Amino acid sequence: MALALAGCGGDDAPVSSEAPADPLEQADPRVVKLQRRVERALASGDCDRINRLNPLSRPDFRTPERCESLRRLEGLEPAGGESYGGRAAVLDYAQGERTISAVAILDRDKRFHLAMIDGFLGEPTVGTKLDRAFGGAAKRTLDALPAGDCEAVLGIAYRRTGPGAGPDKTACLQLQQYPLSTLLRSDPGAKAKLIGGNEAFAFFRVRSGDQDLTMIMARQERAPELPDGAGKLPSGAPQLGFAGAFDVR
Repeated sequence: MALALAGCGGDDAPVSSEAPADPLEQADPRVVKLQRRVERALASGDCDRINRLNPLSRPDFRTPERCESLRRLEGLEPAGGESYGGRAAVLDYAQGERTISAVAILDRDKRFHLAMIDGFLGEPTVGTKLDRAFGGAAKRTLDALPAGDCEAVLGIAYRRTGPGAGPDKTACLQLQQYPLSTLLRSDPGAKAKLIGGNEAFAFFRVRSGDQDLTMIMARQERAPELPDGAGKLPSGAPQLGFAGAFDVR
């Protein structure tokens, strides 16, 4: 889909022969295919089809609630798309003056699947420069997750969605039981290798034995106005937090 360009002028104004700019014109073809799959799935209204957009390793995502979350993208115009290391991607969607970002990972079927939807930042992320501070945040995540200390675990967590969401006790338990935490306890030497990212999201590869995970780090919102219904972040939530990891092998 292309974004329409508004014009103005009198009856004698020249008519432009240029086609509307396509925000995905320069995007990785797999990102374009993802956008089209998202558009077709949402248009179908079929939650079984919509939930097939989720990561293959997470059958627990196939719920009516997850379907409704993905349907937030329905009818929105793509505002940009970018892949990172061929292993992760972000699609920005325009929602009035705000931006919703759809974060995807390249899965075992060699297609991008939607890992999370972020409507809290409210600003374009595609095309922004990688924040190098994500590297330190990723290292702190790998140190904290296997330790089991709630204060340390919550200090690295993205708190809006994913395993770090919910009240402190719930989030701590979810993170302690998360597959990446289990991997790190069994293999303390596992490292996070940067794949790429932008100002809002960064992606890392964590490998151990037959497991090959894409780890997502995300910036907690900093927009002056949050969307309706969004409460304040819990005290101590980090600026850059661990938002999830997906086994893609």
